[in-house]
Amino acid sequence: MKTIISLVLVSFVTLVSGSFVCAEEILRQEGELIIKFKAQSQSGEEDILKVLADIISFHHLKNTLEEEKEVKVLNSYAWANIHHVQIPEGETLEHMIEEIKKLDEVEYVEPNYLFHVGASTEAMDYQEAAVQSSASSGGTQSGQALASGGQSVTVAVIDTGVDYTHKAIAPYMWVNTGEIPGNGKDDDGNGYVDDINGYDFVNNDSDPYDDHYHGTHVSGIVLSLQDSLNPVIKIMALKFLSKDGYGSTGDAIRAIDYAIKNGAKVLNNSWGGGGYSQALSDAIVASYNANRVFVVAAGNSSIDVDQYTSYPPSYLIPNMITVAALDSSTNLAWFSNYGPISVHVGAPGVSIYSTLPHQKYGYLSGTSMATPYVAGVAAMMLSQQPELMHLQVKKIIMDTSVSNASLQGYIGRGSVEPEDAVTVASSTTPDTNIPPYEASSAPPSWGSVAQKGGQAGMGCGMISELYADNDDFTSSSGMSLFFLSWPLLFVLMLKIFLLNRRQKFVFRQF
Repeated sequence: MKTIISLVLVSFVTLVSGSFVCAEEILRQEGELIIKFKAQSQSGEEDILKVLADIISFHHLKNTLEEEKEVKVLNSYAWANIHHVQIPEGETLEHMIEEIKKLDEVEYVEPNYLFHVGASTEAMDYQEAAVQSSASSGGTQSGQALASGGQSVTVAVIDTGVDYTHKAIAPYMWVNTGEIPGNGKDDDGNGYVDDINGYDFVNNDSDPYDDHYHGTHVSGIVLSLQDSLNPVIKIMALKFLSKDGYGSTGDAIRAIDYAIKNGAKVLNNSWGGGGYSQALSDAIVASYNANRVFVVAAGNSSIDVDQYTSYPPSYLIPNMITVAALDSSTNLAWFSNYGPISVHVGAPGVSIYSTLPHQKYGYLSGTSMATPYVAGVAAMMLSQQPELMHLQVKKIIMDTSVSNASLQGYIGRGSVEPEDAVTVASSTTPDTNIPPYEASSAPPSWGSVAQKGGQAGMGCGMISELYADNDDFTSSSGMSLFFLSWPLLFVLMLKIFLLNRRQKFVFRQF
């Protein structure tokens, strides 16, 4: 009872305080910019002279930025024509953006936006999760044996890191065989020293240990989809979210780049937030061109993301599979975002029991928990038919999903059916001809938030709906929303009561 009361109070404070913060500026990394070089050649260009000219010009832009604009280039990505830079001390982002825009070689400049794990996880059961022992409690078993054996498939968990010492995860960690552990050298020449199980892009070191809890919980869910007698999934730990749950566009791009170059076939992204980033969109397009399955969380603001932009879901890049959270009755979870165009399928996301750091287990709820379920299914499909194209994986997952009346009109298809998806995948002839990427058109009717270039952030869903047509909605509207929030609080209390009585979805220990 104490837990329920505490959660109600926390939720109420969040709801009321959200009234005052929904109109706040989108977070960004202080003093950092993402700069896109304006290439003359197109993707797949066969004119070698033009391609070489672009390569030279890309590096020339780096020199210009360092010497003329006095910025520090933190990272450069030739595959995306992107430079990630730090501006000189004492300069403002706004002034530097205007100055760099003047360079003929620059296509765009944008802030290094911040993401947060809270934009895509609803930790309603976190108190319970934090005190769970390592012994499994009762409940339904997750991860039925989907197939017997198959080829090994690496899933990149782009998150807060992974507790790679956890007994249920350690045997299934990806290992970089080209690297000699602990010798302080970049043995495989991939630009990272001693990156045995992945990399920590927050602290810039080779230890991607989870000092939060989120990435470890996600990893356990991915692994629960495989047959423990014939395991095929490997977890690549890519930490770009800090112990406080924050991460930047620049570090997300680095993680995506690492995953692509080091062989991960499925990229799990249980995070969100930030404004529209052309640079992040370009990085996801790079994963499309590299035939990677990019699985993302729909988010937990209870909003229609066909109407109100939410990133990454609203990028609408074809290899993305956006996942809603479903309850134990395969109905849409009350907190889950939805949208029949932007959200493709649903998966279990309420009271999910999985691994936590320090040999613990516990329950968490959110689209963050539904996303790795689908990533695990995609990995099992690719273990049976390794040459499947990403669009085939997505189509099979959607086509074999099962809808019900409560999901129709809310998500593209229905509840993911792992066994059916793997069975169909195993008998599908691979199509290796990836269609040239074409930017997806936006949904036909965008809401007022999207039209203004903003974003409906975490916890702002119900509030922004109330003021969707009011151009004067700002943080000063909070007092009115304080009084409007009382009926919502009652509903929230009822939801919490029911949530704690629901059947638990349990991680199958190995």
